[in-house]
Amino acid sequence: TSIFILHPCHMFPFTQDVVSPQQLKKKLEQEKINHKISMKFLLNQREERQQELNKLRVETEKILQEMQDKFDSLSRKTTQTIDIRMETMRKFNEMKKVVLEDRKEQEKQRQLEAEARAATTLQTWWRSCMIRRRLGPYKKSKDKKVKKKKGNEEKGKKNAGDQKGKKK
Repeated sequence: TSIFILHPCHMFPFTQDVVSPQQLKKKLEQEKINHKISMKFLLNQREERQQELNKLRVETEKILQEMQDKFDSLSRKTTQTIDIRMETMRKFNEMKKVVLEDRKEQEKQRQLEAEARAATTLQTWWRSCMIRRRLGPYKKSKDKKVKKKKGNEEKGKKNAGDQKGKKK
């Protein structure tokens, strides 16, 4: 025999066979077993996914820690490099300052040497003018004595003696 039942979701009639209570019990037991198997499967699946999730979390944390360590290392290296660069720039600026001061000092020294050479040249020229024009200490003496240098004093005495001798 068939019974027509309206399904509440679909609202269409379908037929269902009449089953005995023993068959219903058996079917219920089978459904319970199927339910247990399904629950076991789902729990196993849930456990496996949870383990995978935990494994992925651990790996992610490990990767994040490695990346953080690399970042910290690079930050330290960058800081050290910046410090070294700043120290090098400071030393460079000090050396540049020393070089500039040394160049100024050398330029002053060259200037002084050039002034000394110019003064010596001017003095030599002036002395030669004095000698040629017989001015100052180089003019003719009234005694007609010519001043000689120290190395020529003996010659001057001989010449002076010869001149006196010739006049007599």
